[in-house]
Amino acid sequence: MAKDTIFTGRHAVMCDPSLSAGARLLFDHLHRFAFGNDWTNVSQATLAAVGCGDDKTIDSRTRELERAGYIAVKRRRGCSNLYTFLLSDDDLEVSLDALKERQKHRKSPGPITPRYSPVHLRT
Repeated sequence: MAKDTIFTGRHAVMCDPSLSAGARLLFDHLHRFAFGNDWTNVSQATLAAVGCGDDKTIDSRTRELERAGYIAVKRRRGCSNLYTFLLSDDDLEVSLDALKERQKHRKSPGPITPRYSPVHLRT
């Protein structure tokens, strides 16, 4: 890929290294369920059925996309959330260098600490 490669639209989000693979998968499915609109109100049950995870996982990935500035979510009780894409294909143009710069500033989750040590699992 050339150093000055420009990604536009959905492809810029899909190539953003600052997003987790799960957040990119969720964005892809949200985009598919929007059917060309700049919004969708697909249910979490439908998102879970297509492989985006359970409700808690979908919520965390949604917050990740919100923090990155790609979507806005209006949470509604008793019905599906309203997901709005903040940037249209025409507005979203990101260079590969800009994506790498975002990756540098991404916070590390820190060391992974096991919940139980192997000693606790012995019977």
